[in-house]
Amino acid sequence: MTVSLFRSTPLRSSNALTSASSASTRKSRSSSTATVTTWNKARTKRANTIKYTTIPRNNAVLQLYNMKQKKYKPKIMVSSSVYGFENELNQICALLKKMGYEVWNSHLGTIKVNPELSNLDNCLKAVEECDLFLGIIRTNCGTGNIDGKNITFEEMKKAVELKKPYWFLSHRDVVFARQLFRNVENPSSITFKSKKFFDPLCIEMYNFVIKDDIPVGERTGNWNHEFYIFDDIARYLKTQFKDKESILRLLNREEQ
Repeated sequence: MTVSLFRSTPLRSSNALTSASSASTRKSRSSSTATVTTWNKARTKRANTIKYTTIPRNNAVLQLYNMKQKKYKPKIMVSSSVYGFENELNQICALLKKMGYEVWNSHLGTIKVNPELSNLDNCLKAVEECDLFLGIIRTNCGTGNIDGKNITFEEMKKAVELKKPYWFLSHRDVVFARQLFRNVENPSSITFKSKKFFDPLCIEMYNFVIKDDIPVGERTGNWNHEFYIFDDIARYLKTQFKDKESILRLLNREEQ
């Protein structure tokens, strides 16, 4: 028997090999082209989406978009009498600003003023345009009174009326005075030479904020935090406003 040392299948010609190689190359290129085309389509789709979402068509959409991007600075109005409280107001506003808020306060001069409006109307307009409201009640209610209306009190009423997200702080002396007057037989007989020391209006403001005219079990939105020193205020503000993301979610629900 003779054993052949050669292949029984004939070798392909060089032309056949070249043709096969070209076909393989074309297939590879076709696959690569398809992959690149798919990737380009996906990239184009993402680019179109980004272009659509980063150029909102109106201010409301822009505000909501910025909220989602955590770039939006909520506008918080700080309402308080000023006399004898200047340093504390400066610290309060600085703390809120540090936490990422745009702070509006008349003492700082950060409330936009329309020269054609009264002081009261300018302040009420600011309440309408702010996102958040922080009211501070002190025994000195301030000298800002127009036609028998106290500006600070009117700001608080407006914030509640408009259902703004609001927070209130009251000095310990206001809380004490309220309890004291409740135990006096004829509180209207008590007079003060100067309202800079104590203004009975602060008790009316306190009762309004805690919704004293509503039965306790039916009250909502009546939280009022008592403070004595600035550390009490700072601790409360950090607890309420440090988590800005939760505030943005709150505002987002308000917008919807």
